[in-house]
Parts: sequence; C-alpha cells; structure tokens
Amino acid sequence: MNKKRSKFTFEQRKILEQNPYIETVSYNTLTYTEDFKILIVLENLKGDKTAVQIFESYGFSVAEIGEKRMRSSVSTWTIKYQNEGPIGLIDKRKANGQGKIGALEQEKYEKSALVTQIEGLMKKLIH
Repeated sequence: MNKKRSKFTFEQRKILEQNPYIETVSYNTLTYTEDFKILIVLENLKGDKTAVQIFESYGFSVAEIGEKRMRSSVSTWTIKYQNEGPIGLIDKRKANGQGKIGALEQEKYEKSALVTQIEGLMKKLIH
C-alpha cells in the first residue's frame, strides 16, 4: 500500500521551523516535541475540541500541515498514550540511537523526565 503524503514547500518548512513545538521539519516529515504530544493528548482527552482546533491553538494552520495529518497525529498519540502511558509518546528513534545507556537505565531516565514534563504541562493547562 502506497501512502501518499503531502510534501512541505521551502516556505512551509521555514514557517514550521519557527514553531516551538516542532523539533525538526524536512521535505516530507515533521517531528514534534514530546511536550507538544503530551499537550495534544491531554487536550484531546478533555473532549471539547477537534484535532484541528487543538493544533490551531498551538500556532499551526491547516494550510501548513493539513487536516488529515492533524487528525491522524492526534489519534495515534492518544492511542499510544492510552496503551503505554506517556512513555508511548517518546520518539523511539531518538531513544534507540543513544546506545550508551542500557535499556533499563534509559527507561528510568525517560520515565523521570516525562513525569517532570507532565507535571509542568498539567500546571500550564490548569492555569
């Protein structure tokens, strides 16, 4: 099955790079920050906004990303969060690439870092 994704123009990439919730952007992929993924999931679980509304509230537009990409990202992240907790939102490509830390040590580090992130993000959402 050949999935056809929209490609980002040079202008779109420059705009997206300015958003603090984007880690990297290439011709055809976006990598969001882990903080952003957690915020999106928590907003989605409240149930009062659509995926597009959530993304727009964080400075993204449908014209830049596309509605389908927004909906699928929210859905994927929410399912991962519900099945695995915050650990499910960690970009495994980064975690696996480190190699210097054992798997158990890495998991402990990720859990403590995510707990700190979630606590901070929850405070932001409440206030």
